[in-house]
Amino acid sequence: MFSQYFNVDFNGTHIKNLNAKDVIKKSDYGSDFYEVMAFTDYLTEDGDPVWLAWMQNNWYAWQVPTEVWRGSMTIPRSMYLKKNETSGGWDLVQ
Repeated sequence: MFSQYFNVDFNGTHIKNLNAKDVIKKSDYGSDFYEVMAFTDYLTEDGDPVWLAWMQNNWYAWQVPTEVWRGSMTIPRSMYLKKNETSGGWDLVQ
């Protein structure tokens, strides 16, 4: 389980995926990055949005030995897109 993002073109009515069909763009490699929320009204000094997620994985949530951290939120992170000079596409950077 992982978080995935898509580079798209939106013309007002239709969304077109700009990635090749076999390309998977991962925004996070952990299994506990669920229900991501982006805050566009709270930006970094560079104007980048901030996001955070729920640290929960229902595959094993009730088997975790601690109750204190179960269901906590991740640390807020800033994000932006950076041009990938090799592929010509865009990569999400945190």
